[in-house]
Amino acid sequence: MIRLAFAVILCTFSFAMSAQTITGSLKEFALFGKANIEVIFADASIHGMQEEDFAAVERDWYKDKPEIVYDFIGGVAEKLKDRFTIGTRLSTPYQIKVYVQNISKKGDYTCDAIVFKEDVEIASIKSIKADGGTFGTKLNLIKDGAEHTGEKLGKLLSKEIKKIRKQ
Repeated sequence: MIRLAFAVILCTFSFAMSAQTITGSLKEFALFGKANIEVIFADASIHGMQEEDFAAVERDWYKDKPEIVYDFIGGVAEKLKDRFTIGTRLSTPYQIKVYVQNISKKGDYTCDAIVFKEDVEIASIKSIKADGGTFGTKLNLIKDGAEHTGEKLGKLLSKEIKKIRKQ
């Protein structure tokens, strides 16, 4: 019985540690219904290296980067479904900037998302984490991680949007 109680406490604690933190308000954003999205790797640690250093080792990084971004955005869009429209060239005052913090050798991502309205931060989502892939090249694992992380962000936004629109 003690082991079961300890396991439940441990699971609860680990879930709380990996939970995303949302600050600010997404109300106007949710009601507007569309936003541009940008994925930024400028300050990311990719396999323990800065982006330029990783690109020197993985020569196809810049060639595959648009596909990695597409996989991320596609993951977000898949979870938002008809609830909200995202793109890269929409006419909207809202923008989601996803700042990739870390990509592990398995392609696991850690990132933060900031929501802006006309260059003013209105909300942030900290510590978005998702697993990478299982099999394949470094870039394939990174692509899998991009899709999984996008899906996680999309699911979180979808849940918040649904909650706001029910009010």
